[in-house]
Amino acid sequence: MTKATGIKKVVEKFSEATGLDCGCDARKEKLNKLFPYKSRVLCLEQSEHEQLERFFKGFDGREIKEEWQEPLSRIHARVFEHKYYIPCSCSPKEWNRVIQDLKKVYKEYEGA
Repeated sequence: MTKATGIKKVVEKFSEATGLDCGCDARKEKLNKLFPYKSRVLCLEQSEHEQLERFFKGFDGREIKEEWQEPLSRIHARVFEHKYYIPCSCSPKEWNRVIQDLKKVYKEYEGA
């Protein structure tokens, strides 16, 4: 996505010109350490981070409302590079895993 939009090139040029590191490589390395069983973990995009921020602010730790099932599943599928699917609402273990994965990526994006 960042290659297609040209953002990656802009960030690289900015980093090169200013000498400032964007932090993407370090973030990728840390994510891959957090999820060693995944083949590759991608960084969150800003819009995904904003969605997760809204979700986690309202999440009571129990029920995942239907309105959140599709966006959370899409984010998880992209970040963890797997086929998009929505886990069955009768499968709390599967949803718990999805939420825990997304929480780790969300916290890493925030630098926690």
